[in-house]
Amino acid sequence: VGEPTAAGERDALAQAHLVLHTVELWSAGPQSEQHGVTALHLFEQLGDLGGQAHALNNLALRRLVEGRWPAALPMFTRAAKIFRRVGDATNAANATYNRADVLVRQGRSDEAWPLLQETLRIAHAVGDEELVALVLKEQGRARSRAGDVDEGLELLGWARARLVDLGEPHEVVDADVAAAEAHLLAGRPHRALTLIETALTEAASLRAATLLPS
Repeated sequence: VGEPTAAGERDALAQAHLVLHTVELWSAGPQSEQHGVTALHLFEQLGDLGGQAHALNNLALRRLVEGRWPAALPMFTRAAKIFRRVGDATNAANATYNRADVLVRQGRSDEAWPLLQETLRIAHAVGDEELVALVLKEQGRARSRAGDVDEGLELLGWARARLVDLGEPHEVVDADVAAAEAHLLAGRPHRALTLIETALTEAASLRAATLLPS
C-alpha cells in the first residue's frame, strides 16, 4: 500500500485497500475494518460512486458474518442504491439479495420477499445462475419461516440442485441447514436431526467456520 501513497495516487490506494479488505473478508482474516473504512473514505474523496458501493457492500458483509445485522442492513441498502445510480444492475441485485438475507435472518420474511422477487428477476435477466440459486434458497427459508413449509422445501430443493450443479458446496450445506429448520418447524424432528448431522459433517470437512456452531 506504501507505493501508491508516495506517488499520490489516491485511486490506486483506494483500490489496494478495497482488495485487502476483500481478501480479509473471504479468508477469515483479522477482524479489522481498517482497510474497508479507509477504502470507503478515499472513494468518497474521489467521488468514485462504484468504489463506494463496493466498499460499503464489503463492510456490510463483515457485519452480516459477525451477526451485526442492524448495522449491515442500511449499508446494503445504500450500496444497492449507489450501484443502481451508476447503472450496475448485477451488483445492485447482489446488494439487494444481501439486504433480503438480513431481513430473513431477522424474521422479517414479508419485507424480504419482494426484494428477493426483484433480485430473482434481475438474476434471470443477466444470466447469473449462482444468484438465481441463492435467491431460491433464501425464498425457501423465508417461506418455511412464514409457515408454508411445503413450498419452502420445494424452493430449497430447487436451490440445492442448482448449487450442486454450480459446484457451491458451502451453499449446499446452508440449503441443507435451511431444510432441517423447515422440517423442525413442521414437527419432523428426526428428519431435521438427520439433515443437520449430515450438514455439520460436511461443514467440518469444508472448514466452513460460519456454518459451524461456536
